[in-house]
Amino acid sequence: MSAVVDDPIPLRFDSADGLRHGIELARSADHRQTGTLVVDTTGSDDLDPFVVAAAIAQATDVIGIAVAVPVPQWQPYPTARRLAEIDKLSAGRVVWGPVDSDPRRAAEMVQVVSSLLTSWRPGALVNDRVTGRHADPARIVPVTASGRYFTIDSPLDVPAGPQGVVPVVDFADSIRGGGG
Repeated sequence: MSAVVDDPIPLRFDSADGLRHGIELARSADHRQTGTLVVDTTGSDDLDPFVVAAAIAQATDVIGIAVAVPVPQWQPYPTARRLAEIDKLSAGRVVWGPVDSDPRRAAEMVQVVSSLLTSWRPGALVNDRVTGRHADPARIVPVTASGRYFTIDSPLDVPAGPQGVVPVVDFADSIRGGGG
């Protein structure tokens, strides 16, 4: 886990009611062109952290977006797919970090997600409208992982975003605003 969140703006989303406030805060930070909004829905059963991050990505142009991913609620494949899409929506302004009481499970999640985000090699996306060919299957590499917590045997079904592997940040309590 290597990325660093500069000037973190912790914002915990406990319910959908907090989304408006979060977007207002994000727009304010974006106007100042400073900070990284930390999207944390840990403890909320009704909010998807990636949907919140996508809303913030569309409401801003400059600030970073850090997504705290509660590992007990998310599997690597949907995590990687959503990160790839939010990386595109945000033009490469997203980072993420697993939130879990088990550091081994969090580390395994990072490893599998990173592998999935590299399953589309350069040149895999073709988008040839004449032939109707979307991708070059020879450049899409299956990911096979069978660890203690996660098993996968498939490439990601979408190419990664502009960053390729979305940077990972270690969400210490101080970054997430305390408590976890």
